Amino acid sequence: MKKLTAGIDVSKETLDISLYNGEKHDNITIANNKKAFVKFLKKYSSDDLQIVMEATGIYHLRIALEAHDWGYFVSVINPLIIKRYGEMKMLRAKTDSIDARLIAEYGYEQNPEEFAPHSDDRMVLFQLSKAIEDLHKTHTAFSNRLESYTHGYPVSKEVGKTYRSMV
Repeated sequence: MKKLTAGIDVSKETLDISLYNGEKHDNITIANNKKAFVKFLKKYSSDDLQIVMEATGIYHLRIALEAHDWGYFVSVINPLIIKRYGEMKMLRAKTDSIDARLIAEYGYEQNPEEFAPHSDDRMVLFQLSKAIEDLHKTHTAFSNRLESYTHGYPVSKEVGKTYRSMV
């Protein structure tokens, strides 16, 4: 017998969860915080529930790690895979609840790979790399603003000084 699959659509504030057993869905929405998620996990045995979610920047990571630490089988899926899976099923509507259902069906039917957390060192390197990327974007944005002021209305000395210091 296949496990019950929890398809989770992750957002910053909420987790839309669809519990799918191969025949029907039960949908719930909880807050995206540790307390609410642990309360959800305590309702199920790690032997009876697999958890599937999309990779959503950083918002999915906390719950993926928490569920993994509790011994649950967790899969983190590329959002493009879920999008293509929905297109294959000819689904047009897009809501968090429908996305959670689709993720649950994908997990139940496709047996995705198990999530393996990266080492702490690798996570630090990832964060440093992301910070450098963000700083490059910020540098470019302020350089472009400063450049645009030389072609338009003269910028005040204070604004120019501030932008130059940012660059």
